[in-house]
Amino acid sequence: MLESWLKNIIAAYRNNILEFTAIEAQLWGRLRVPHHENALDKQIAATALAYDLCLVTRNTDDFIGTGARVINPFV
Repeated sequence: MLESWLKNIIAAYRNNILEFTAIEAQLWGRLRVPHHENALDKQIAATALAYDLCLVTRNTDDFIGTGARVINPFV
């Protein structure tokens, strides 16, 4: 049931899903070298950097020092 749901989500949003390729993986690795914590946030930051996106999040602290542009819409 979960697999079916996931396939439907992927099909519905296929034009809005960003790939995580070797380029993003290299950026992610460089972001993790000095501070390995918050791995998933650093993966998000690497993707934002690769695609030249701005992150919109309340959790700005975990993105400090990544070089990603961050906006906190709650301030």
